[in-house]
Amino acid sequence: MNFANFPQVAALLIGMAVVAVFPSCAMNHHLPMRRDDFGLNFVPVRVNGQPGVFLVDSGASHTVLDHRFAKRCISKMVASDLRLAWLGSEDTLAQEGVIDEIQIGDYRRVGPFKAHVLNLDAINEAPARKRTIRMDGIIGADFLITHGALIDYRSNALRFQPGAEGWMERLTRPRPIYRR
Repeated sequence: MNFANFPQVAALLIGMAVVAVFPSCAMNHHLPMRRDDFGLNFVPVRVNGQPGVFLVDSGASHTVLDHRFAKRCISKMVASDLRLAWLGSEDTLAQEGVIDEIQIGDYRRVGPFKAHVLNLDAINEAPARKRTIRMDGIIGADFLITHGALIDYRSNALRFQPGAEGWMERLTRPRPIYRR
């Protein structure tokens, strides 16, 4: 008997058993990511029906739309108190708009969701990025965490767990204290 593949087979069987017993653990929304020359991952996104390409960035605290893309898909933008910055830049005052619907692969959510809008030209037009994919926005940790996303680097895919929305709110919801 050959036990060389035992760890892989055991992991596969355990994973199948978990999904069979707890079907909500299955990551049904599987979206392949495109990797650019620098190893950055991008996915196709539709915001209010408008197609775009977004960087998947778990290190970005907020999801951001490029100002040009936002003009195509958000009808009204207002000034925001939020100041955002990226590596090597000064903080910039963002604008806000409302997203009524967002679709990342086959993962579709209806809002309203607050959208932060910035001019991403400094990133898109950096000399080192001339051969890479132009981004219309950034999917940040706020969206990834709220929607139970998993970045699968082995298969280079973004996965969403069905029904995971709101898990952070459920976890942090104040619970009543019972006294005898």
